[in-house]
Amino acid sequence: MEKFSDILLGSSKDKIRLLQILPRYQQPRIKPGLFSSLEIMKDYLFPSLSARTFSCTLKETSLKDHPEYFALSYAQGNSTPSERIYIDGMDVPITGDLKTALQHLQHETQVVNIWIDALCKDSDEKAKAEHVMKMKDIYQEATHVMVWLGPASDCSDELMACLERIGRSCEDLELTRITPAILFDLSKRPDEPYSRDVTAKLEQLYGKFDYLLPTVFPFEAYRAFLGREWWRSAGRQHLGVARGVTFTCGEKRISLDYLNNAHAFLLGYSLSALEGTADLEKGVEANLRWVVEALLEKASSG
Repeated sequence: MEKFSDILLGSSKDKIRLLQILPRYQQPRIKPGLFSSLEIMKDYLFPSLSARTFSCTLKETSLKDHPEYFALSYAQGNSTPSERIYIDGMDVPITGDLKTALQHLQHETQVVNIWIDALCKDSDEKAKAEHVMKMKDIYQEATHVMVWLGPASDCSDELMACLERIGRSCEDLELTRITPAILFDLSKRPDEPYSRDVTAKLEQLYGKFDYLLPTVFPFEAYRAFLGREWWRSAGRQHLGVARGVTFTCGEKRISLDYLNNAHAFLLGYSLSALEGTADLEKGVEANLRWVVEALLEKASSG
């Protein structure tokens, strides 16, 4: 009997394998009397995330054909398979983290084409080595890269909403691609037109979010967010070539651009507040110093 691990890609180095996640919701033909109550019908049609089951198929294609697909980047975590999914009728063991990611990415009515390292590469050692050489091309050709940070926890929904608002506001003021180096240069060259323009826009944003910072912003959730395993994984190295990147945490999503904007804003605000003359409460000061240290460490590690 054929095993999933025995299925090999074609010999062409342009060949890749995509996982097609079939939609959860297929419009059923409901027979009279099939459901004894409205609640039972609702649970059948719209099951909870933990109750979802799904099937997938594998599709072999060539990068030369420019197929439309998502590339999934996620932290491997515990690599011991603890869950199972069905791929082309075969029972395939996967990790719990990957199963949760697939459940969140499954669409209700549309097939999702996705490339996943753990399921879309060959298992023999020679093929694995060749596959590593294709990783950059796979991320570069992907329609979009989805970064899976994990299920919602530690008030992550509230945090993602805050980061989205901040990131969008930065874009509205054309405050994008602000790096830590640029923020430090503002104080060194305060009279230059660029520095004056960026500083004025930042101060405008500080005023807009004065209801949020420095006391209301969910610093503990932000600490947990930056402490998630993906930030320490090797998956970060290929994001620079992607056409677009979206971070997913539970049901919430944020683009890489908005996330970087929010990081830069929080770093700039923290630096400004710590350098200011106003006395800060001990807890507030500790939070701001942590933001500076964490974001500078994140920037230095790529």
